[in-house]
Amino acid sequence: MNVRLFEQRHARARSGFTLIELLVVIAIIAILAGLLLPSLGKAKDKGHGAKCLNNNRQLFLGTAVYTGDNDDKYFYGRDINGATGAGGVATANQPDAWHLVLAGYLGVRSVNGQTVVPVYHCPKDKTSEPAAVWVGASYRANEHIFRYAPTATDNTTPSVINRYPIPLRTSGIGQPASILMMVEKNKSNMAYQWQQNNLEATRQGWNTPNANGLFNYAGTVRHRNGSTTVGADGHGEVLRLPPYHPGAVGPTDMEDMGDVRGNVAGGGSGVVNNFVSTRARLWMRESPTWLGF
Repeated sequence: MNVRLFEQRHARARSGFTLIELLVVIAIIAILAGLLLPSLGKAKDKGHGAKCLNNNRQLFLGTAVYTGDNDDKYFYGRDINGATGAGGVATANQPDAWHLVLAGYLGVRSVNGQTVVPVYHCPKDKTSEPAAVWVGASYRANEHIFRYAPTATDNTTPSVINRYPIPLRTSGIGQPASILMMVEKNKSNMAYQWQQNNLEATRQGWNTPNANGLFNYAGTVRHRNGSTTVGADGHGEVLRLPPYHPGAVGPTDMEDMGDVRGNVAGGGSGVVNNFVSTRARLWMRESPTWLGF
């Protein structure tokens, strides 16, 4: 046989991968994928967290413009800390609801029906707002800052109706860098405001599963087991919250989130500092009162 022809045929026979070589390549690809995918997942989570923090800062900036237009007073309108039924939906759609008023300061020209306000949505929030709610939101306001007027609540208890007789001014917060303005929630949750009793109820029920056997406060821990927030001074950060232990008693505190700044004692029934926090980074109130400041 011609030697050159034999060498050419032999070279063509060896030009492809053998089965062993192919399996080695596949194994290497699988190993690399196993190493890279967790890093890609973490990078995606960090991107979502950065987007959510930016949303919080935009909420602050819109609020700052609003207070500048309104004699340095924060929102003072509808009580929307409530039900998921028809009454709650109607309340959330009232024109004096803070999230509808603020939308006008975030580039939304008008709200008179189903409207998407991009900065109200955390990219990790996969829930949907209840039917007929005009504007869903992944964030809720600190009710001690974004108060409701006596004429703007459906509650009939006199002490609740008159809980906030006056709006809060920006100058009323002594240490704005220590006070949280927003925390996260699911869009499906109708409580657009949150006050000290809600914080305490959350602490006590933290480890109690919901009717489906799932964590009841998953909307507050979307980012590194914590909630993005914005302080009353405009800085954004992620507040670490307690780990979830189904069936256990509630945690002794809410880790990075405190009630009354500095754990100030005193106050009347129902407004005392609800729990002592030794590690809080942001707080809801500065005094143990319903006004909070």
